[in-house]
Amino acid sequence: MAWVPRGGPPVRFVPVKFSGETSIRPITRIKAARLLPSFMAALLMAAACQIGPARAASPGASGASPASRPAHAQALRDFGDPRAGHLAERFWAVEAGRSERPFAIVQFGDSHTASDAFTAGLRVGLQQRLGDAGVGWLPPMAVPGQGHQRVNLESQGWRLTSSLDQASDAFPLGGDIASPAQAGAVTRVAAWAPDQSPYLATVLVRPGGRSGLFVENPDGRRLPLDGGEPVGGWSYVQVPVRLPFQIVAPAAGAAEVGGIWLRRADTSGALVSPIGVNGSRQDIWTRWSPGWLDQLRRSGSDLVIIAYGTNEAFNGQLDPQALAAGLAQGIRQVRQALPEAAVLLLGAPGALDPGKPAALPCGERGVPMHETVKRVQLDVARQEKTLYWDWEAAMDGDCPMLDWQARGWVGPDLIHFTQEGYRESSRRFYRALMNFFERSRGRR
Repeated sequence: MAWVPRGGPPVRFVPVKFSGETSIRPITRIKAARLLPSFMAALLMAAACQIGPARAASPGASGASPASRPAHAQALRDFGDPRAGHLAERFWAVEAGRSERPFAIVQFGDSHTASDAFTAGLRVGLQQRLGDAGVGWLPPMAVPGQGHQRVNLESQGWRLTSSLDQASDAFPLGGDIASPAQAGAVTRVAAWAPDQSPYLATVLVRPGGRSGLFVENPDGRRLPLDGGEPVGGWSYVQVPVRLPFQIVAPAAGAAEVGGIWLRRADTSGALVSPIGVNGSRQDIWTRWSPGWLDQLRRSGSDLVIIAYGTNEAFNGQLDPQALAAGLAQGIRQVRQALPEAAVLLLGAPGALDPGKPAALPCGERGVPMHETVKRVQLDVARQEKTLYWDWEAAMDGDCPMLDWQARGWVGPDLIHFTQEGYRESSRRFYRALMNFFERSRGRR
C-alpha cells in the first residue's frame, strides 16, 4: 500500500522565518476522494490552515527533551561505517575553510523526503555553520507532491514520465523524465526569497527530436543546453544562471530533461539534496537505468542518507528477507559509486493506521509491518556497517505519533508530520549529527 498516491497531495509553500532566515512552509492540500470519510473534515481543515510560526531556534535546539527519553534514543549510531571518520574530517575541513569543495549530502526517500520539509532544517543548520553552497538537486520539472524550500518550480507544456508508475529504460537519478509535449514548453525556477547570487546550473539532458533546449536568464540572455559531459546515458550541461531562470523547449520533441543540480558559483559551504518520490519504496532504484549510479558518483556527495520504510510498512505481504536483500544491495551500489562517502540508514518514523478506530489503544492502531521494517533496517545497518539514526526512537512519549499530534507536530492522517513536526525532527537529527562530529573530533 502506497499511502501517498503520486497524483496527490500537491504541495504549495509560504515563507516563514526560521532561525533568523527565510524558510518555506509547505501546506498540503489533500484530495478528498483519496481519504477515509472519518478523517475528511480534519484533513480539509488542516489543508486550509497554516501552521503556527516557527520558534527562533537553531536546528540543533529542541523544544522538548524530557528526561524520560533514553540518552541513546537520539544518538546517531556508527556500526562501523568505513568512511565515518572521513565524513567528520570533511565537515571540519569545510568549516575551517580548508576545502573549497562543498560538504554535500544526498537523501533518498519517500514523501517525508520529497517535500524537503525534513531536509530543509538540516540544510539551514549546515549552511549557517559551513556556508551556503546552494540549492542542490531539483527534479526536471514541477512534480506533484515534490517541492523544495529554497526554490519553486512551475512547468507548462511538459510531460512527466515517473519511475513510480511508468516504464522506461532511461530513468536517471531521481526517476523522473520531463519531455516537451508542445512548442514553447517552459519550466521556471524561482527563489522563494530574494536571491541575487550567481549560480551554476548543471542540467541532465538527453538529446531528442527536432531542436535543442535553452536556458533563459532574467536579463533575457539565452544559453543553449548543447554538448556537455556524458554521464550515465545523459549529458551534464553546465550553464551560469541567476534566479529566476527558465528552461525552454522551442519545439515539441526537443531533448528531455532528467534533473537539475543548482550550486552557488561564488562560495563553498553545504549542499543538502532531497531526492524523494511520493509513495515510493527503496526498490524503486531497480527501475532506474544503471547509469543513475554514475550520476550519483558525479554528485561527489560526502554522505548518502537512505530514508525509506513507511510505504514498506503498509505492505501486509512484505517479504522481510527480500526487503533486507534489496536494502543491502542498494547500500553496496552506493558505496561502489561513491567509495569516499559514508552511508546512513534513517529508521522509519512512527506511523499509525488511519483506518483503525481512534478508540483502540495505541498498540492496536499500528501499521501492519512497521516493527518488521524497523528491525530489518537496524539489522541491515549492522550487517552493512553503516551509520544509523532511529527517527521514531528520537520522538518522545509512550505513543509518539499521538503525543506529537497533540502538540501539533503530526497531521490528521497520523503518518505525515506538520511543518513544525518535520522541523522538530530535523532539529533532533541535526543535533545528533553535530554530536557525532564532536565525538569523532575528540577521538582524533
